Amino acid sequence: MIKNNSLNPYVSVIIPVFNGSKTLEPSLKAVFNSSFSNFEVIVVDDKSIDNSVKIAKKFPCKIIQQKTNRGAAYSRNIGAKTAKGKIILFMDADCIVKKDTITKIVESFKKGYDIVAGTYSNLSFNKNNLFSSYHSLLCYYNYMNSSVALFGTQCAAIKRSLFIKMGGFDISIKGASIEDLKFQYKIQSTKYKHHINMKAQVLHNSRHSLITLLKGYYKRSKLATILLLKMKKVMPTKGGYIVNPATTASYLSLFIALSSLFLIYFNSFFIWTFLTGLVVFFLLRKKFYSLVSDKRQLIKFMPLSFICDLTILLGGFVGIFVYLKERVETG
Repeated sequence: MIKNNSLNPYVSVIIPVFNGSKTLEPSLKAVFNSSFSNFEVIVVDDKSIDNSVKIAKKFPCKIIQQKTNRGAAYSRNIGAKTAKGKIILFMDADCIVKKDTITKIVESFKKGYDIVAGTYSNLSFNKNNLFSSYHSLLCYYNYMNSSVALFGTQCAAIKRSLFIKMGGFDISIKGASIEDLKFQYKIQSTKYKHHINMKAQVLHNSRHSLITLLKGYYKRSKLATILLLKMKKVMPTKGGYIVNPATTASYLSLFIALSSLFLIYFNSFFIWTFLTGLVVFFLLRKKFYSLVSDKRQLIKFMPLSFICDLTILLGGFVGIFVYLKERVETG
């Protein structure tokens, strides 16, 4: 049953969409089937050329149609300015909230938090897709083990007044890439009360292939590294970005293993360093592997995690190179 209270909403759900006709309808159905009812939904169409707007019109949404394609950051900012709710909840058009997701978000705010992050479910919407399942589980694992504020727009909420005060997302970042990451780093430098509510979950309605998964990880890793270097937040200081220690150590062990692989040509001793690095890598990922519900998939998840982390590591190194190259060119 479709229900909401758009006349006096407590929560404004903002969903930017660009050619999202394949996923938007189940996303909106789930929102309007929520156990929480005091909300409005704002769909910001970023000049789609498919049926996204037509689908949105099936629901009691407020629809904002942009005349030109401006990117996800701009769309979310426009949605926030239009919002009437005290709380704004950002969602992606390919995410499906659980029945109690918005309720869980609101419960966190009632406990005094200023910013609340939800997470992907540990299970993908498309359970039979290995790559989508891996991505959802990895995101769930990273949120579960984070020691810093996170703000991924698959499901992230903030007091509207605070979002406006902080200047919103950086509209110079086009497409849907690292605009949420930059806003997240901004949050990490403040003293606002932040909470990761692991019970506020969304299902990711994606169908990844190995290529699309690796391209996404590579791009985000490269851009995130450049952003971190530009913002001078690479050191684990109070205002810096801190990664889960086990994850950091796993990347370090992977780097050592790969470096040793090249050195074996000069000295066969390094084969032991290579093997040790690999063993340490997989041991440090043990907690992640323990979350795999179907243990029969472990034989696929383990080599996939190696390939994905290798891609992320490569993206990071390319990001460092690009940053240094830009520094040299600009003097």
